[in-house]
Amino acid sequence: MKQLGCSNCRKITNHRVLYQQNESQQKEYDYHARLEYMLIQRLGCNEITFRHEFHDFETQMENSFTGIPGYEIRVQNYPAYLDRYAGLNGMYSILSIIRNIYQETLDAITYENYILSGIGLKAIIEAIVNEKKIQGSSLVVKINILVKSGVLSKKRGKSSTCHSIYPMCVKLFLKIQVII
Repeated sequence: MKQLGCSNCRKITNHRVLYQQNESQQKEYDYHARLEYMLIQRLGCNEITFRHEFHDFETQMENSFTGIPGYEIRVQNYPAYLDRYAGLNGMYSILSIIRNIYQETLDAITYENYILSGIGLKAIIEAIVNEKKIQGSSLVVKINILVKSGVLSKKRGKSSTCHSIYPMCVKLFLKIQVII
């Protein structure tokens, strides 16, 4: 029994496999790989989810620390689970336009749609800036004003900007606390 993140209760829970189907790719494509499809039941909230694993034996290599051979496994869960994210406090007190953009951006991040995620993050910031009527010469200046006024949270003394590198956008997204 493995533990997986649950998109419903937002916890790491035990699960059981209700059904599993395996397919080998070696005969059909002359590529050494295995596909695994699973229906999984979460034992915490009883949610039923789908899991797809791609075992790529062509990437086999030895672990430099243990000396044990391994290979790449790509996993997709439906619905996807965003690790270490418990939701935004006071979600229903936020303007509906910002709440809708926020939810769609969260979905884009969860499913690793990075271009849409970046666009959504910028749209959230712009919507908050417009709602708060923040004045500034650039988005960086406006974001700094939002941080100083407490609309966006500031963690460890550093603020992130949405127009820079994508990982910073994800960090900013996870730190947003809107006060309306």
